[in-house]
Amino acid sequence: KAAPAVAFSIIALTLVQVVFKQSLLLGIHATAMAAAMVALLPYGMTMYRLESLTTSESERNLQDVRDGHRIWQIAGGISALVGLVVIITNKLLVHHSPLALSLHGMFGLLTVAGIVMQMSIGWLKYQSVSTSGQKVHRWHGTSGFVVHTLGIVALLLGAREVLSVDNIYFIIIAVCAVLVWLMVVLLRLFASFPDSHEEFAYTKQ
Repeated sequence: KAAPAVAFSIIALTLVQVVFKQSLLLGIHATAMAAAMVALLPYGMTMYRLESLTTSESERNLQDVRDGHRIWQIAGGISALVGLVVIITNKLLVHHSPLALSLHGMFGLLTVAGIVMQMSIGWLKYQSVSTSGQKVHRWHGTSGFVVHTLGIVALLLGAREVLSVDNIYFIIIAVCAVLVWLMVVLLRLFASFPDSHEEFAYTKQ
């Protein structure tokens, strides 16, 4: 469970050494996006599967897990939106058009759009489960993984814009980001998703 936090801490320290020395706003942008892609969103994405690995079925409280998933994903979405606003502000301050997107910018914009979509679909799912217990939009988890993958690619492309691929700082950022992504992949492949009628039964408060 500590892997995303450790990975983000290492990346944040690296950004302090590299990006913040070039520009405060670029540093804030990079840190906010790294927080979203390497820590906050992965925590939310893996909560259900981590719960199935670490807690016995009789001790699970799926409502708490669902609430935690929502909180982490909202935090990740806010962090990504902060990163987007900051980079647009930086472009305007240096008289660059926000519409002039590099490959990093295109992947980043797709990622933020995907996060907004995921948050909207997640809210609809939550409302459906809370009011009727009905499970809808079952593709939400898969699309979330796709969006997260886009975000990791955007992060690596962003690091590549300021660092060469053989730079030790780039290697550190890439290794940390890819390890977190692999953790998400392995959990999706090998950890069960609690999905029985009893576990997801709706209980009125």
